[in-house]
Amino acid sequence: MEIEDEVGCGGVLRDSDGVARALFSGSFAANNSLTVEVGAISLALDVFLSTGWKGKFSLIIEEVEIRLSRIGNVSFSKADKHSNKMAFALEVASLKRPGMFKA
Repeated sequence: MEIEDEVGCGGVLRDSDGVARALFSGSFAANNSLTVEVGAISLALDVFLSTGWKGKFSLIIEEVEIRLSRIGNVSFSKADKHSNKMAFALEVASLKRPGMFKA
């Protein structure tokens, strides 16, 4: 989502039962949608690393070489763009809040 020169992104890390276990949102400058998606993946990887879940759980994300090498075994799958309303709400909220939010 874009407002003026800032772009917001947000995401939800869920367990295998679909329960939200970690949330993140933030805004940053970006000039195209690919940059936004890569930024969101970077944030998701950072949150995953900070949770201590590496080696215990799989991370499924809906080409971040450095972060991928820190995690090790990573697989990617694409989810329907409109199926994650919580991530969209975090994206909208990130444009209203200065700085990064991680929970």
